[in-house]
Amino acid sequence: MSLDRNSLLELPSTLGDLQRLRVLRVEDNGLKELPPELGISPALEEVLVQGNPLKVPPPEVVRQGTRHMLDYLRRIVDFQRNNLCDLSSTCLADPELPEYVLRQRSLATLLLNDNRLEDLDAGVTRLQGLTFLDLSGNLLRHLPPPLLALTALQVLKLGGNDIDAVPGEIARLRHLRHLSLEHNPRMQYLPPTVGLLTDLSVLEVSRCPLRSPPPDVILAGPQAIVDYLGRIYQASSSGELFLENFDMLSSHADMLDPQVKALTGLNVLSLASNKFQELDPELGLRLTHLRELYLRANFFRELPEELVGMGRLAVLHLDQNELRELGPWKR
Repeated sequence: MSLDRNSLLELPSTLGDLQRLRVLRVEDNGLKELPPELGISPALEEVLVQGNPLKVPPPEVVRQGTRHMLDYLRRIVDFQRNNLCDLSSTCLADPELPEYVLRQRSLATLLLNDNRLEDLDAGVTRLQGLTFLDLSGNLLRHLPPPLLALTALQVLKLGGNDIDAVPGEIARLRHLRHLSLEHNPRMQYLPPTVGLLTDLSVLEVSRCPLRSPPPDVILAGPQAIVDYLGRIYQASSSGELFLENFDMLSSHADMLDPQVKALTGLNVLSLASNKFQELDPELGLRLTHLRELYLRANFFRELPEELVGMGRLAVLHLDQNELRELGPWKR
């Protein structure tokens, strides 16, 4: 069928019902969208669309030829039937989502993984029914702000990008059960507000060079991470931080979590029932307001020199350690 060099602005969906249609020529018209039904046309082998301002399929798909265009259109048909939109591995680079997607307010699953996206269309906020969003394997360098408005999300996959940080506003996604952040090579911190995501049962952070939470907490699993970060979040307002029974060591690059050392207004700190053998050298310099310090049930063999700078310290518990002598330490 040849319809090239006309002034067509749209094509009828019934073209997909033509059982023997093998070639469709629509070059040099004004088409912005091809009907999704072409994707399930049984005999269609070639579609020629040059000279049209197409957005559906997008230009990066059109450049790959007929097979990719028809696959893209078939996915739209599947989406309309199954409430699932699969645009994965379609070489998408333009963050603007097709209007046919944004019109589906009840859409539950959106797959945009393995593309070339650096950002995400603000229009995604119209999809308030979205519970599953996969953006893994793209080129994201930050968490797209529109995501934080998708408060029904239960599964969010962001692995295999270049995201440097998770914003504290992640706590808005209070229904999250599964958060994948693995293989983001610039990500060093998870914000304390992750501790407010109490439904989180899967948290994937492998191959991220995290400094906070520390490795021992990460190895203990998602529940430990949420608990740990939640305690830091609460300490920012209460001035009291209890990090007990996390099996933390002092053999890592950061002897104490940088986000803990940033709580310069702390009055009470408990590191009891861990595996510390020494204190972070910066502790006495950073936590100058500390009045109570609990180091019970660790592996200290001598009194930490870092205590010297804590002029306000009034309570110190060092019982159940391996102390052999107090040495010349003076207040």
